[in-house]
Amino acid sequence: MSERTDKPFQESLRQAFKNNRRPVSLELAANIYADLSNIRDMSMELISLLISLSESQEHVDLLKKFAEQVYAYQDNLGKGMELLLSEGREATK
Repeated sequence: MSERTDKPFQESLRQAFKNNRRPVSLELAANIYADLSNIRDMSMELISLLISLSESQEHVDLLKKFAEQVYAYQDNLGKGMELLLSEGREATK
């Protein structure tokens, strides 16, 4: 992933939990990640349907580009969750 997409996402996680005195639990992080994975899966099913209905290669190319963005978001989410959990572990030491 590019620095351009990683940095803002990781920083937004830091800001969201900046004043949180309790580190996020592994269970909470796993639930959030699972919910967003389900959203990704539904998006990908919709993209497949739209590709099958597309009338031009231009539309197909746009949908494939969007699919890449969905997977990039999922990758950034995983990295952000990993960062959040590691910072939570550090806070409890």
